[in-house]
Amino acid sequence: MDDEIRLKVSLLDALANPVRFRVVSHLIGHEMSISELTGKCRTTRRNVTNALTQLHRDGFVSRRFEKQTALYSCCHPGIIRLFDVTSGIIQADRKEINLERRRSRSSRHRCAGEVEQ
Repeated sequence: MDDEIRLKVSLLDALANPVRFRVVSHLIGHEMSISELTGKCRTTRRNVTNALTQLHRDGFVSRRFEKQTALYSCCHPGIIRLFDVTSGIIQADRKEINLERRRSRSSRHRCAGEVEQ
């Protein structure tokens, strides 16, 4: 059980840093160079390089070379599933928040209408 917990913590820790999170989000289903990622992530080349170094070392992104350019991608099934799950949670939360806002507005309009009469 300790090994399983360590693996889960490692996976979550890999994405706990905002730069690493952005890097991975751009690499799921895509292959990109450090320069491309630097532009997409709107951060420094050094930050992207540090993020990629850790993600590659931990086995969460893969790297291949095309001539002199390193190309990175993420096809780690655990990370892909984690992104799918978190996206689903966020979408559900947004729907719930929007529904609550509509209920609140509707309730206020009804109350305001009742007071006027």
